[in-house]
Amino acid sequence: LIFTVYDHDNDGTHELIGSVQTSLEEMTANDSRNFPLINEKKKQKKGSKYKDSGTLVLNSVTMEKFYSFLDFIQAGLQMNVSFAIDFTASNGAPRDPRSLHHIQHGA
Repeated sequence: LIFTVYDHDNDGTHELIGSVQTSLEEMTANDSRNFPLINEKKKQKKGSKYKDSGTLVLNSVTMEKFYSFLDFIQAGLQMNVSFAIDFTASNGAPRDPRSLHHIQHGA
């Protein structure tokens, strides 16, 4: 995972603070959850004097599983489905605007 952090300005310009590359394992295992933000341009310019441009602090990291429809089916979910088709002639022809089954094209 790569997190890139910008300083947002109201005039539309946004200045890069820095970025950090980490993994989900690192984020959940790291007790401090503090990650230094590195700005490569500043690092090249300042050389060995450069430490970081700030710190990304993650107060909490949680993982949630989102189940798909297929997950429910594979777990044994059973569904009952019923369909009904009304063939009653008293409803009228679908082309007749007074019919209960009238279909208005383009609506």
